[in-house]
Amino acid sequence: MTIIKMAWRNLWRNPKRTAITGSAIAIGLATMIFYLGWMGGMTLHLVHTMTSSQLGYAQIHADGYLSSREPELTIKKPADILERLKSRKGVIGAAPRIYGDGLLAIGDRSTNVTCIGYEEAQEKLVSGWSENLTSGGLPAGEREILVGVDLAEKLEIEVGSKVVLTIADIYTGDLNYILVKIAGILATNNPVIDKQAALMGLSPLQKALGIGDDIHEVALSLDVSPTDLEGIKWIIAPFNTAKTTAKPWQELVPVVANMVKLQSIYMGITLVIVFTLIAFGIVNTLSMSLLERMKEFGVLRALGTTPLRLAALVICEGAWLGVVGSSLGLFLGLIVHFILSKTGITMGNAEAMGVTFRSPIYPILDPTGIAVVTALFITLTPLVSLIVAKKAEKVDPIKALRHE
Repeated sequence: MTIIKMAWRNLWRNPKRTAITGSAIAIGLATMIFYLGWMGGMTLHLVHTMTSSQLGYAQIHADGYLSSREPELTIKKPADILERLKSRKGVIGAAPRIYGDGLLAIGDRSTNVTCIGYEEAQEKLVSGWSENLTSGGLPAGEREILVGVDLAEKLEIEVGSKVVLTIADIYTGDLNYILVKIAGILATNNPVIDKQAALMGLSPLQKALGIGDDIHEVALSLDVSPTDLEGIKWIIAPFNTAKTTAKPWQELVPVVANMVKLQSIYMGITLVIVFTLIAFGIVNTLSMSLLERMKEFGVLRALGTTPLRLAALVICEGAWLGVVGSSLGLFLGLIVHFILSKTGITMGNAEAMGVTFRSPIYPILDPTGIAVVTALFITLTPLVSLIVAKKAEKVDPIKALRHE
């Protein structure tokens, strides 16, 4: 009988202990597959939400605006830049925007808001705000606005409500009181929009702020992956000039970009923890098996089995344990992933990196990641078995035969 066949037979001499350890390996691998898919789905959801709700793939501002947010620092003659962006390879949409602080009031209720002026024709190619309407529709006139769902709840307003929007001219300080109607309510998963934004047409806000045709920002949607930093930088490079600054989203929100980079580190730490726990279980199983089979090993040694062959037998048993447990874990993990990829994982309106997870997270698996994790689990048990194999090598035939 070969060592491999003997190892397989020995594995089932105590099926209960084998089942317990094999289940631990299976559950560990299934958990890692779930974690891998969940992290991938959450990261993609986070990046997609941030780039499609306001941020865009990249943004262009007047030099110095990002560091100071001074409303006077505007992009002059934006028509030239917008025209160049239309012909720039890789640019899908270029949405001009302006920002201003305001006060929204109805009755005895009021709150500070961030007014955002935009052009719907270009904005729908970048942010897709219109796709996030929970009620109502897009502004049909200059005196209609959109508000975030949390802001609407705070002020107790709904579609059709008339509110007073107060905005100051950025140069003279004169206050403009504008009676506006709520055209629609948005739920974008972006707290900046949902909690404090009042969205209106570009031209009405330009008039209220007194900035003429100037704009504060151009948000871009690009024909590359949002994680392709070099591709984004190449497209926006011509717009880094003495007067304007173009930055990819990774530089605008470095915390999120760093989280994407650190995902592999998080995965590695989790793997180490899971491996350590499972390793203890494997060592325990094989050590108990060694004690129970001490007399058997004594007989094998007395019949001429070399210490090296005995150690190889123990390692093969560990390898079989890894194959069985990992196969079961891979099957279980893929089944769980398939189900969750259809139903999604509800996050209960949790917030992370400034994004509210109102919609479910759909796990995404990288085939390479699955292959690597599965291979690591399969090789884990033979490696851990080396500890017990060293003990098996040192078995004294005489003492082993007397062992009860």
